[in-house]
Amino acid sequence: MAASISPHRLIYLCAPIIQSLLAAWVIYLLVDFVLEHALPSKCFGLTANQRAAREIHTWSKCQHPNVVELIGLTVFRECLAMVSEWEDNGNMPHYLSRNPTVNRCELSKSICAGVLYLHSMDIVHGDLKGANVLIDRNGAPRLTDFGCASFLSTTLHFTQTNTGPSYSVRWTAPEILRGKTGHTKEGDIYALGMTILEAFTTEVPFSSRSEISLYRHIVDRKKTPPRPESIIPERSVLGNVLWAILMSCWSYNPAGRPTAQAVHTLASQMLPLSPELLDVIAEEPEDDNDD
Repeated sequence: MAASISPHRLIYLCAPIIQSLLAAWVIYLLVDFVLEHALPSKCFGLTANQRAAREIHTWSKCQHPNVVELIGLTVFRECLAMVSEWEDNGNMPHYLSRNPTVNRCELSKSICAGVLYLHSMDIVHGDLKGANVLIDRNGAPRLTDFGCASFLSTTLHFTQTNTGPSYSVRWTAPEILRGKTGHTKEGDIYALGMTILEAFTTEVPFSSRSEISLYRHIVDRKKTPPRPESIIPERSVLGNVLWAILMSCWSYNPAGRPTAQAVHTLASQMLPLSPELLDVIAEEPEDDNDD
């Protein structure tokens, strides 16, 4: 860990600011840090401390500008808790609502860079979505919420629960929804495509549908989100490139999805594109007035 917290340092604990629907975890605001409180039923308890510490030590070595850094660990209310930095700009949806002119391709490329780094460390995020992308003071995205993360090279999975794996339906690959597999790199790529779409549209994927209807829509009917023509028009050359990237990320067959490296490379080639420019850099229209 790049920073450490003295056990003798006095840190004031404020009231909870975020709590999961099932009360599986709580985020508390400290004076300088955010403490993520994970209950044993969702993460790991004191009985798994020795094994968990080894895996968290691995995560603590992850240092990348687009991944939230683990600052320290503590025992809080008889549970092992993780401490990370607080980002004043909030998460991606909140940030974009207040900064509509942000370059979405630059933002997407940086999110891809974070996923690429995690995958290079054999770490699967498992719950990638806009709400789990924090924006730092410089406007750079940083992946957070590793409550669903797993290390592919180990036996410890942070998603081990009494009720099965955790996921966010709108961003989750069909094979995971079907229960055919746990969280995988391919599942992360599917979610990455949804998160990029979310960045451009400022709406959650399948925004017109209820979560109850999504399972059949995605798994049985093999549907993908409709193309937002007002933002990614078909007559735009670069818009077509962007849409092709997203469609490849959403391949129903996991083996047909690109790697994080491939998505990052393609996203980098689209810079300095922004939503406003997608419609400007367009294909030459056919001349309807030929003599």
